[in-house]
Amino acid sequence: MPYQVLLIDDDRYFRSEFKEYLDEFKILEASNGLQAVNILKKPNQIDLIILDEMLPTKRGTELLPEIREAAPETSIIMLTGHGSKEVVIDALRGQAVDFIEKPLTPRKLEEIRSRILSVPRGQNDSSVSGVKGKIERAKYFAERNFDKHLTLEDVANEVCLSPKYLSRIFKESMGISFTDYKLQIRIQRAKELLSTTGDNIEEISYKLGYQNPESFCKVFREFTQLTPREFREKERLKKLSRSSDKTASDVGVSERQAEMARKILAFTTDAIIEFNSRGRITFWSQGAEKLYGWTAKKMIPRSIFDINAGGDIEELKAFIRQSEFTEAERIFKITRLKKDGGSLEVFTRIVPQLNDRGKCKGFLCFERETAIPFSSVPALSRPWDSAVDVTDSAIHTDGEVSPDHGKDIIGRFSSIIAHEMRRPFSSIQMAAWNIKRKSPKGIEENIKTIEKMVEEGERIIKHLLNYSIILPPQYHQYSIKSLVSECVDEAQHSCENLFVDLVFDLEKTSDADIETDKDHFKQILSSILKNAFDAVADESAGKVKVAARIDEDHLIIDIVDNGQGIAAEDMNKIYQPFFSKKHQGIGLGLTICDQMLKLHKGKLEINGNPGKGVKASVTLPLKQ
Repeated sequence: MPYQVLLIDDDRYFRSEFKEYLDEFKILEASNGLQAVNILKKPNQIDLIILDEMLPTKRGTELLPEIREAAPETSIIMLTGHGSKEVVIDALRGQAVDFIEKPLTPRKLEEIRSRILSVPRGQNDSSVSGVKGKIERAKYFAERNFDKHLTLEDVANEVCLSPKYLSRIFKESMGISFTDYKLQIRIQRAKELLSTTGDNIEEISYKLGYQNPESFCKVFREFTQLTPREFREKERLKKLSRSSDKTASDVGVSERQAEMARKILAFTTDAIIEFNSRGRITFWSQGAEKLYGWTAKKMIPRSIFDINAGGDIEELKAFIRQSEFTEAERIFKITRLKKDGGSLEVFTRIVPQLNDRGKCKGFLCFERETAIPFSSVPALSRPWDSAVDVTDSAIHTDGEVSPDHGKDIIGRFSSIIAHEMRRPFSSIQMAAWNIKRKSPKGIEENIKTIEKMVEEGERIIKHLLNYSIILPPQYHQYSIKSLVSECVDEAQHSCENLFVDLVFDLEKTSDADIETDKDHFKQILSSILKNAFDAVADESAGKVKVAARIDEDHLIIDIVDNGQGIAAEDMNKIYQPFFSKKHQGIGLGLTICDQMLKLHKGKLEINGNPGKGVKASVTLPLKQ
C-alpha cells in the first residue's frame, strides 16, 4: 500500500503539480486548516503532513496545535515562502519535524521523499501478503487510529474484507478479538502518558478518544487492576528507586529539536543566548560573539545579568521569576556591556522554555540592536493582516518620513515580495519538472499551468513597478464599448475557474468614445473587477454586475458584487499601500488605481457594508 501524505496548501496549482511529481505516494489535499482537521479526525493512514505557512484565516504555525491534537503521532513538515527565524521557532514550538522554504528544488523534494519513506510502518507494506498481510495491515490501521471512533467496518473496508470474515481471522491469528486489541493499544498508550507526562486524567482520556474520564478510568481498572492515579503513583515510586540512572531525556534534547535548533542558528544573525531558570548562561551563539565581543568560553556559565548596564532590567527580572507563564514571549529594551568597554542598546525577545509539566526550565533570547526593532519584522503576522499606517504620526514636521516608519515599510514589502513571488514560481518549477518526465503528448495541462503562473507573476511585478513609478499617460481615442468589453473578457479569463454570474450593461454609453491611456484604463478596470470576482469566489450564488453610462462629459462605470462587503473600520484603509484582507495579494491594486485616476483627472468611489457587497464607481472625463 502506498505511503499517504496530506498536503495543506491553498494554491491548487501547487497541489496539483506536487501530487503529480510525487506520484508514487497517495497525496491527500486540503486547501485550509478546517478541511485538514476534518480529514485527520477520521480514521486514516496518513504518514506525513506537509503544511504551508500562509493559509486563509490562520497561519500554518497557528494551526499546528489543532493539527497536532487531531494527529498526535503524525510527523509535520512546514512549508514557507518567506522564511524567517520566527517561523522556525513557531514550527519548533508546535512540534513540526522540519521546515522547507519555497520554491522547492529537486534536492528539497528528495528530502520530502526521504522523509516519507523513513516513516516507520511495521509490516504494513507489500512484503507481507495473504491473510497474514491483511492482519498486519489491520493492526497497523488500529495503531494509527486508536484515538478515533474506529469500528471493525472501518478496518474491514481498509483491508478489503467483510467485517465478519476479518473478525474471525483476526481472532484466530491474534488470540483476541479486534475490539480487545484496540483496547490494549489504548491502555498501553495510557500507561505511557501517565508515566511520562504531567497531563491530568481528563486530558489523557480525551487524547485516547474517550468522551468522558469516567469511561476511561473504568476500562483502565478492568485491564490493570489499578486506577490511573494508582498506576501513576506506582510508576513515580519506581522512578525514585532508580533516580541515579539518567535517561537520554534527562540530559539532552531530541535529535529533532537539535536539528531544528541548528536551522535556527543558520537562519539568523541575531545574538542567541540561552540561560537556565537561575540566570546562568548555557548557550552563547556566534551572533552574540559578534554583537558583544565576548566568546562562548568566557560567558558560559556566567549570569545573564553580569552584562546588563541599564534598561528594562527590573521588568526582565520580574518576568523570569514568574511561577507560571501566561505569555509565550516578551520583548524588553536592555543596555548590554561589550567586551571593548562600550555599551549597546538592544531589543531582547525572551521565550520561556517549559518542560512537560509546564514548569520553566530556562529561557531562550534573541537580541538585536534597537536600530532594527523586532516590531518591524513582518513574519510575526501575515503581511496582509494589517495595513502599513501611512499617517501624519509617521512624518516629521519637515515633511520627511521617519526612519523607523521607512524600515517598517521595507520590512513588510520584503516579506510580501518573498511570499507572493515564490508562490507562483513554486508551481512553475514543479510544472516544468513534470514536463521533463512526460512524453510530448501529455504536456498540455502543464503548459497551461506554466502560462497561468507566469501571468500571475507578471501581474505582481507590474504592481510593484507601478507603485514605485507610474508612467505619464499617453492619450488616444477609443470606443468605450470595445475597451470595457476587452477588460471584462480579460478579467473573466483570469478568473475562469470561479463560478460567477457576470452581467454587464453598456447600452447607456451608445457609441461614445473616450480619450484615455489604454494601458492605464485596462489596469484600473481589471484590478477592480478582480477584486469583485475574488469577493464572490466563496459565495454559492456569486454575482458581479458591470454597468457603464455617460453623465454629461464623463464616463461612469459601476462594478457591483454581492460578496461580504467591507467592514466599517477598514473603509479608511482600502487605498493604503499593502492593505488587503485577501489571503493572496500584495495590497497595491487600489492604491495604484487611485494614483492613475488622479493622473487622468478621474476618481474612484467605493461603498461597501458588511454582508451587502461592494459598489465601486470609476469616473473619467471623456476628453483630456
